[in-house]
Amino acid sequence: MSEGVKALNVAIIEDERMFCEMLGQSLSDIPGVSLVARAATLADGISICQTQSIDVAIVDFALPDGSGTDVIPRLLEANRAAKVIILSGQIDARELNVAHPEAVVAVISKQQAYDALRECLTSMVSERSPEVRDELALVETLTNKELEIFMLLGQGLRNRQIAAELSRSANTVMTHRKMIAVKLRCSGARLTVLAAKYVNRHRNTVAWNKSTQAP
Repeated sequence: MSEGVKALNVAIIEDERMFCEMLGQSLSDIPGVSLVARAATLADGISICQTQSIDVAIVDFALPDGSGTDVIPRLLEANRAAKVIILSGQIDARELNVAHPEAVVAVISKQQAYDALRECLTSMVSERSPEVRDELALVETLTNKELEIFMLLGQGLRNRQIAAELSRSANTVMTHRKMIAVKLRCSGARLTVLAAKYVNRHRNTVAWNKSTQAP
């Protein structure tokens, strides 16, 4: 992040431990977003909102000790500009009945949580700090062959190993890698780190999709 730009402080209030952890991992590499707290109950969520500086609370609609929407008034007491994203597999925005509907920026299905949350938070960061850019979004500009090489790079393979894996010459791989560096506006170790982040995100998304499709 650029110096002087304040991160968007995010809290996740979700009782399904594994889902909460995977969600946190998925959001942790978004530029301009700082995951500062997690809670598994309404009571702990309220405590977090009252004691920590939270800009966005991602809350499960149905918590063990009450509705996640009950966090909203307490959150706004501490930060009037705070926003809430509600997660649910059963309710949509039209069915909500909350005290401060203006604070709710989205109601997202858990089955679509990863991509939808990233898009929502990235948009919020862009509105707040236009200079903050999601570098990983630039990956969409790569061709299929460049993406294949980029993902192998993210798995820790060197140019010669990638060439052997794809049955290409090392010079061809190097040419593609230079173009990847131009498109993603980074090179060297920074490009390798970015590739590893992309591979990690891809793995998390695949794991989540498999878990939601399990009988």
